[in-house]
Order: sequence, then C-alpha cells, then structure tokens
Amino acid sequence: MHREVWSVHGVFMAHFNKVLDDQRRRLLNTFWFVPALVSLLGPLLASLFLQIDANQSVVQEQSVFHGGTVEASTILSTIAGSLITAAGLAFSITIVVLQLVSSQYTPRALRGFLQDRITQVIAGGFFAIFAYALIVLATISESSAHNHSFLPAISVLVALGLSFLGLAFLLIFVHHIGRVIQVSDIAARLAAQTLQTIEHPSQEMKLKEQEVEATSRMIQTWYTQEEPASIRARRPGYVQRIELASLMDYLLCPGFHLRLLVCPGDFVTEETVIAEVRPMHMADADCVHAIHTHIAIERERDIAQDARFGVRQLANTALRALSPAINDPTTGV
Repeated sequence: MHREVWSVHGVFMAHFNKVLDDQRRRLLNTFWFVPALVSLLGPLLASLFLQIDANQSVVQEQSVFHGGTVEASTILSTIAGSLITAAGLAFSITIVVLQLVSSQYTPRALRGFLQDRITQVIAGGFFAIFAYALIVLATISESSAHNHSFLPAISVLVALGLSFLGLAFLLIFVHHIGRVIQVSDIAARLAAQTLQTIEHPSQEMKLKEQEVEATSRMIQTWYTQEEPASIRARRPGYVQRIELASLMDYLLCPGFHLRLLVCPGDFVTEETVIAEVRPMHMADADCVHAIHTHIAIERERDIAQDARFGVRQLANTALRALSPAINDPTTGV
C-alpha cells in the first residue's frame, strides 16, 4: 500500500532533487555566485583572442597595433589597475548603501539589495575585464636568443574596448544605485513582490483539482479519527517554503491523512510540531523524512511564498520613518 509509494528509489530521488533545488536556490541568493560566473568570461575571452593572435603573422599584427611590447604592457597594466580600483569603489559604494538602507529603512530589505542582478553583473564585469587584462599582459614577451617576441595586438585592442565598457559599467552602477535607494523604488519593489506572491502563488503551493477534493474530505473526517502522530521540526529557523504539490504527489495514498500546522514565514524550534499524521502507524521513518524534505526551514524569511514578509518590510519602513530618530512623515504616509 503506502510502502509501495514510499519506496527506496522514491525516497532517494525526492531527497536528491530536494538537495539540488536547495543548492540552486542558495547559490542564486548569494551575492558572489553571479559575479563569479560573469568574471569567468574574462579568461575565456583572453584564451579566444590570444589563440587568434597566435595564428596571425607579424605583418598582420603590426598593421593592427602600431605600438611595441612596452606600450602594450603599459596599456594593459593601466587597464588592470583601473578596473580593480573601480571594483573596489563599487564595493565601497555598495557597503555604504547597505548601511544606509539598514538604518534609514529596514534591515530586512538588505536581502533584496544583495540579490540585485544589475549590481552583481557589474561587479562580475569589473573582475572579468581585470582578469582579461592580466592574462593578456602575462603573454607578452620580448624577443631573445631563445624565443621570439609575442605581441597579441588583437587582444590588446579588445582590452582597450573592454576598458571603455568598464567605464560604462561604472556609470550604470552609480545611476542604478542612486535609483534603487529611493524609498519610492523600495516600496514599489516590495509591493510588487508581495502582490505577486498573493495573486500568483508558487507552483509548489498549487494543488490539482482531485487533490483539493481529497483534502476537503480529509478535513471533514480529521477530528473523527484516532490521535495523530506529531512530527516536530529538526532545527530552529523560519519556514521558508512548503512544496505542497510535491508533498501531495509523494504522500497521497488511501487512508493517509496529513495536517500541516505551519505556513511560510512561521518561526519554529526543535520542539515545534509542524505536522500531524493519521493513522499513527503510517508516520514511519520514510513519511517523516518526506515531510521534512518538502518543508524548507532556513535561517531567514523569503518573500517567494511568504506574503506577510513583504507586508512586514513595508510596515517597518513606515514605522521607522515615523520614529523620532528619522522623523520623515512623508515616507511613512
């Protein structure tokens, strides 16, 4: 019966998919992942254009770049130094903005800034251009008795073009930061995310029509059955996601009743009962593992399924604006 559903293969695949999904979410929610991916473009482009330069003749190289190895080294050194300075400036501005948002609006809004894709792509772009210039610089060599000189003219010209792109990145970054720290932009973003969560629930929270009917029947007969088995949280934290659709597909079987006692945004401890199962004998190790697998408990809240978190951030911003320390009633209203 339910043992067929809770097979070893099913448990393993559910756990494996859950681990992959959790790791993907964690990587995308970190600040460093996207910049790291973008910065890899620097070495890739350097390898590509250095290979093109290696296939060019000396006459062709001189027709493209009229300077020598000394001039090329100077240009690349200047580009590398300028881009790493720009990256440091961008990170300094980001830290100042995070401090301003935390003190002026609400610390709960910091996660939205750290996940801002434009900031992440620009930071990665700075490091990509820096890495490109360093790699090309390392390949330049003077002629000697043992080897020939190598001047990657095309790569140097590409580095010049990338330096102007880096300047454009810096201007875009300053403009973007000046826009996103405005309270109107913060409020609009939070309101849009909250309404999106309310009006268009996550696919993980949607149930099929037959599952809704089965759930209704379970509710009608819940209190007429025997005492349920209580399932407690494994660790303290916030309920970030409940993969309800996957949970129903995995656990729905004749005679099995599951009652969830938490929702996204709730804080739980190791003593908190998060679910009840009837009949009690069906709450075996596989069942408990499946429930814990599809109820994600993390250290912080997420607005994807938790509309209350968006409302909380808006309320905190308004309350802080009305406080005597800030005294900004216009923002509060």
